[in-house]
Amino acid sequence: MQMKMMGSLMAAALLSVVGCQGDESQTTEDNLGAQEAAAGTQCVQRFQGITSCATGNAQMTSTQAGLQVSGLKNAGTDGVSGTFARSTSWTQTAQIKFGAAQGGMSLAARAGDQTVGTLKLTPSRDGTSMVAQPTFSGSGAPGGSAYRVNVWNNGVLQGGGNQPAGSFMIIRDWWDLLRWVLAVYSFDNGYDIEIYKPGATQSAQYIPGACVWRVQNQLGTFSVQMSDGRVLQGNMVEFVEQIEDGHYPYTDFTAIDVKAAAESFAITGETFVPAK
Repeated sequence: MQMKMMGSLMAAALLSVVGCQGDESQTTEDNLGAQEAAAGTQCVQRFQGITSCATGNAQMTSTQAGLQVSGLKNAGTDGVSGTFARSTSWTQTAQIKFGAAQGGMSLAARAGDQTVGTLKLTPSRDGTSMVAQPTFSGSGAPGGSAYRVNVWNNGVLQGGGNQPAGSFMIIRDWWDLLRWVLAVYSFDNGYDIEIYKPGATQSAQYIPGACVWRVQNQLGTFSVQMSDGRVLQGNMVEFVEQIEDGHYPYTDFTAIDVKAAAESFAITGETFVPAK
């Protein structure tokens, strides 16, 4: 699997999801039909195979560079929902200008109308750090599944650790979250990195059903404060769902909702990998 300024512009972000598996009886047509049934919903097909629909108060304008999104006041309602065929991986690049300490983003991966994973990113008042809180629904428990944090630098693992369901991580030194942020976000539903030993590189092993959120800084490195006090530095952090006996993993998903409270938001690229 491949794989940030609050007051000004978040330059480019890539979001991706891999390895979650959903209810195959819920088709992409069902999702799209439900969205387009909403009065006044604006939908466009700017990126191949993806139907993007504005949610809440958001409005979209198709440009040569991608999709320009405005009207983002509430990170829980305003944004863009992209639907596509059953998939195992999704990636989006974006430019965001938060413009205020109240800015933030929320992301959700869905299989039909069922949410299989979320990621909330909230910039802190210092303008250089943010709180990241992932959730995964595979365990079926009210708090979701536990997860593992891995910090990578140019494809080399710097370290990580396990986190309980519902916990959050602090990402520090992300250049200037109040101005330009260049990032890559992704969501996958199959984990393909084999070992957790620091210094290891990515392998080809595939673990189906383990949903993964990734956030990558394309401007430089950042640091992640672990729960045991360690501080790890790298340019990508991933949150990997921990699949255990009795869990109900998702092998695919059909939509990603990206919502934000921001002055501006431009989607410059978006792709997905269809499920086999």
